[in-house]
Amino acid sequence: MSTPLERRALRLAAVGMDERQRNALRLMCQGPCRNACVVVDTIEAEASVIDMDSYQAEYRLAELRQTHPERPALLLSLRPLSEELGAGELYVSKPVRIEEFTQTLSEIRRFVNSVSAPAAISAPQPTPALRQGGNGQNHAARLMDNGLDHAYVGSAPDIDPSMPNQVDKAYYDPDRYLQGIVMRAREMARAQHCSVQIRGAWPALTLSADAMLVQVLGTDNRLRPYSVQPDVAVGASLDYIDAPPMQTGQPGVVSLDAFLWKLALLAARGRLPRNTPLDMPIFLRNWPNFTRLTVTPGALNIAALWAARPHTPLSTAQLLGLPQRHVFAFYSAAHALDLAVPMQRAADRLIEPQAPPPLPQQNLLRRILGKLRFS
Repeated sequence: MSTPLERRALRLAAVGMDERQRNALRLMCQGPCRNACVVVDTIEAEASVIDMDSYQAEYRLAELRQTHPERPALLLSLRPLSEELGAGELYVSKPVRIEEFTQTLSEIRRFVNSVSAPAAISAPQPTPALRQGGNGQNHAARLMDNGLDHAYVGSAPDIDPSMPNQVDKAYYDPDRYLQGIVMRAREMARAQHCSVQIRGAWPALTLSADAMLVQVLGTDNRLRPYSVQPDVAVGASLDYIDAPPMQTGQPGVVSLDAFLWKLALLAARGRLPRNTPLDMPIFLRNWPNFTRLTVTPGALNIAALWAARPHTPLSTAQLLGLPQRHVFAFYSAAHALDLAVPMQRAADRLIEPQAPPPLPQQNLLRRILGKLRFS
């Protein structure tokens, strides 16, 4: 029988990896590795995974050996590294094979458990600000699970796509919300390269598309009641104005992307923008800057999946084991920033599929028809 230490997910720190690689590693830990490991912050890791083909990888490895000499490490590389391994270091060739990776994890786990088993049982849990969830959610996403989930992703149950009345409830019209007004102001500011002021029932907004900033009179939290109400934008005015350049750090000045992302979440509440096809794969054009955005539950996993290969909204929810509203909410926010679109990559459409060869019966029928026409 396995012990609690053997069943617990091994905490790994991803070193020298960009965000796409980190999320690919997270998905591998959760899926093929069956939660045998989890990607965490360096400060709470038991072992490290280093991409030795990345920039300054040798420097990172030397620094890791000095700062954490007791910590084992998996070295990933396209070239053999067997002769360069130090104590507690194991080499895994790229592209990583699941069988080899899981076997290496077992070796590292035995090393970690033999060295620090007593401490692992009695060690205090990491603080919420540092702990990384086993499903790829960061601290912001867990805060939503604890209190803000309803505000940003709603509470609607999954829909049955064969039921038209349920499908209708899965959509919303961004143009009816404050989100749509801000999106129109963004296009106006981009077209004329100047500032646009939005006036309505809410505190005044000034938008600068060139600087990708927006200034809110007061705080953006004051806009939440106006962000969730449909048709609140009726009678709003959008005007070009001469305004001094905005800079981050000024009172009320926030990132336009972060502002619009939040408006889309509040308006959608777990729904899709109208006319979004449920049966068409979603492609992630660019990786969202999650350090500045409100991270919804499952957002990192959804982004990693769509970055690797387009999937439909329904298949994404099923594949990742997420409520549909979490997928719908993420798409609504990413679509508002032009990051996600229902399309395929150019590579997916590079070669046109060949037409299937005609059936023998069709050839015979053509010959008979040809003879009849000739006669």
